[in-house]
Amino acid sequence: MVRTTASPLSKGVVVTDDREEALAHAQACFEVGGTVVIEEFLDGPEVSLFVLSDGESLVPLTPAQDFKRIFDHDEGPNTGGMGAYTPWTGWRATPRPTPPAPSGTSPRS
Repeated sequence: MVRTTASPLSKGVVVTDDREEALAHAQACFEVGGTVVIEEFLDGPEVSLFVLSDGESLVPLTPAQDFKRIFDHDEGPNTGGMGAYTPWTGWRATPRPTPPAPSGTSPRS
């Protein structure tokens, strides 16, 4: 996976098994003055977890799954999160009580 850290390009991330495609994206980032980060590709579903807090307690929202590629069978360009949906039914975790909010998250006066 090639991720640009600063670029005016329309897509900052390219996920590919094709070395030439990865190199071409990196080169395009360099040509506009950006830098790139090469990251390991992790296969499997991507799930986002969101939690609301008032500074003292936490309220978890339902997990959302994000389909990264625009076409079926993990084909096509990265969607940039446009394929997200909730509730995600693939999670088989055991519910647990929500822990207290981390220190330093309460409102400051």
